[in-house]
Amino acid sequence: MYTKSENITKHLISIRSQEDSYRRVIINTDYKTKKHYIDFFVADYKDSDGKEIIEYLSKNEPINLIQDTSYPYDQFAIAVYDMNWIKLGYVPNIISSLISYKMDDKNHKVNAVVKKVKLDAHDECKIEIRVFINKNRKLKIN
Repeated sequence: MYTKSENITKHLISIRSQEDSYRRVIINTDYKTKKHYIDFFVADYKDSDGKEIIEYLSKNEPINLIQDTSYPYDQFAIAVYDMNWIKLGYVPNIISSLISYKMDDKNHKVNAVVKKVKLDAHDECKIEIRVFINKNRKLKIN
C-alpha cells in the first residue's frame, strides 16, 4: 500500500517521463461551462468485447473508467466500460497516468462520455471518448 506522497511521486515521475508525448494531448476548456476535458480514442479496442456492442453506443452516453492495476502494459491503466459494464478497451497509456492522478485526487471528479463512434474507421479510431476533469466543490457550512 502506497502512502499519499509515494502515490503522488509515482504519478509525477511517469508524467515527467512522458512530457514530450503530452504535447500531442490537448486538454481543452469549454468556456461556457468552465469544464476541462480530454478527447482520445479507446486503445486496445480490437482485444475487447466492444466489437459486439459498438453499433449500440450513442453520442454522450456515460462511460465508466476503472483503474486496472493488473494490466501488464501500463502501471496506470484505466479500463473503459460502457453503461452495461462491457469492456471497450483502455485509456491510451500516453495519458493514463495523468487521468489516473486526477482520479486519485479527492479534489477532482473525473467522468466520461462517448464523443463519437465511427463504425468504418480503423480499430484504434472507432470509439472516441471525452473525459471531463472538474474540481470538487467544497460545501460551505455556516
